[in-house]
Amino acid sequence: MNLRLSNARKRKGLTQDELSALVHVSRQAYSLYEKGSRHPSLETVAAIAQILGVSSDYLLGLTDDPYPAITLDPHGREMLQTYQSLDERGRNMIDVTLKEQSRYLSDPDDGSSQPS
Repeated sequence: MNLRLSNARKRKGLTQDELSALVHVSRQAYSLYEKGSRHPSLETVAAIAQILGVSSDYLLGLTDDPYPAITLDPHGREMLQTYQSLDERGRNMIDVTLKEQSRYLSDPDDGSSQPS
């Protein structure tokens, strides 16, 4: 768990000081988590996982997939099934549209990225 904590924290661009403050533990306690000489409570593991955007199962070593499972509502499942049924050309069209929309939403004042 200690290496997974350290790697996930670094990927997120946080220092031990910053992460320990966010999860309300001392910097010393957090440092011991990363050294493997102390284990966080389950509540702290859950808080760390949420902040770092990884699953608690990953931090605990129960899976090698760091990302939490995504829960879809019925409409989301239908859209995913439709996407999966498309050929490569259809998927590429959807991918381009989503990327353009994402760029537009991240900077709506940039006229060059507005969807047509």
